Amino acid sequence: MIKTTAISLFTILLIIPLLLTQCSNKRNIEKNKLKIGVILSLSGNGAVTGDNTLKGIQLAVQEQNAKGGLLGRQIELDIQDSKGVAATGLEQVQRMFNTNNKPFMVCTNTSDVSLAVKTETEKNKVILVASAATDKLLEGSNYSVRNYIESGQTSDDILEYLRDELRVNSTGIFYANTEFGNSINNKMKEKAGSYGITLPFDVAYDDKSLDYGRVITGQNTGAVSAIYVIGLGNSLGTFIKQLREAGYKGSIVADPQFNNPAVIAAAGSSATDVTFLDFDFDLNSDVPATKAFIAAYNNAFKTSPQNLAAITYDAVKIMFAGVEQAQSLDYLKIPKPTEAKQHNGVTGSIWVNGGNIIYPTTFKTQP
Repeated sequence: MIKTTAISLFTILLIIPLLLTQCSNKRNIEKNKLKIGVILSLSGNGAVTGDNTLKGIQLAVQEQNAKGGLLGRQIELDIQDSKGVAATGLEQVQRMFNTNNKPFMVCTNTSDVSLAVKTETEKNKVILVASAATDKLLEGSNYSVRNYIESGQTSDDILEYLRDELRVNSTGIFYANTEFGNSINNKMKEKAGSYGITLPFDVAYDDKSLDYGRVITGQNTGAVSAIYVIGLGNSLGTFIKQLREAGYKGSIVADPQFNNPAVIAAAGSSATDVTFLDFDFDLNSDVPATKAFIAAYNNAFKTSPQNLAAITYDAVKIMFAGVEQAQSLDYLKIPKPTEAKQHNGVTGSIWVNGGNIIYPTTFKTQP
């Protein structure tokens, strides 16, 4: 019995250092990984937009890791659901920065959440790649990159289309009462006169509600031949459906947030003939890089990529290329290889300029 006990103790004494070494090695491996913080609306009204954005990030990271990682280090994602709530996103990014392995880059969507997160990424000198239209995103920013059409550019594109293609001189606006909706609506009001277009009404709606009858019937919609509806997710599709149900016969115009299966499903037959500004991403493209992306995406997620997945994939790849060329994670050292330079992405020829990633756009009509 004494001999057995001695052997057992001897074995334990041998094993303990090995276990401690393995734990230490595991901690070192984890510490050596580069982290990207991902704060997206993965539930609630913007769930599908967040999901598409996430998949674009995941595929770009998967491909980078397969090549050996970034600067010789593997990349991991810290994925959080902001639910589209600014305060939630702020709490999540603060927790990320209150760890030993802080993210070198944070990706967000929705304007409200992106502005909240920006306060912390700027303070911590960390890259923020934000799918956000708000014109406030780049104000006072040194580390922020916009991965969406800026609200002023959206307004210019919509107003030009209304004037030159639809040949209207007045239009109504219904906009979600969010930073995204307010930002574009404000730019529409600011710029409409220069395009010879009047705005008889611009009315906010609550994107957390799905009953818009009073909002719609409270305006003289029959007085305008076109209406621009600004929003996202299920509420955007529902608003368009109820607008048609209220008897509106004119043209309905939207932006890239419309091109989403959840939005189109919510709108039902009312989605037909809606014209929308969109990124020039084509699922039937013959461009080799685009075809390869679509095939890889289908293989990884068993579904086809949507516009937001494509632009996010391009944006993350551009940032990785900048880091590799600069051999640094410091965004202030990255601009030379990325600023004012053309990139060939899966969405076409892309320019990075002044903190904006600028994609080719076009107008499409829902069949």
